[in-house]
Amino acid sequence: MVSEIGYNNRDVHSTWMRSIHEMNNLQRRKDARDRFFAGLSISQVFPLAVRRIRLCE
Repeated sequence: MVSEIGYNNRDVHSTWMRSIHEMNNLQRRKDARDRFFAGLSISQVFPLAVRRIRLCE
């Protein structure tokens, strides 16, 4: 019984840590994307946006 509880606690802990890890990865990816777009000038971004709009039509 005690070992069962210990196993469950460890299981919950690892799931919790995994979700935090995934959130951190998402945040890092978002920061990298924001930095990437901030680094581009408007003249570079605008043609990309126009091309994307044309692809969607």
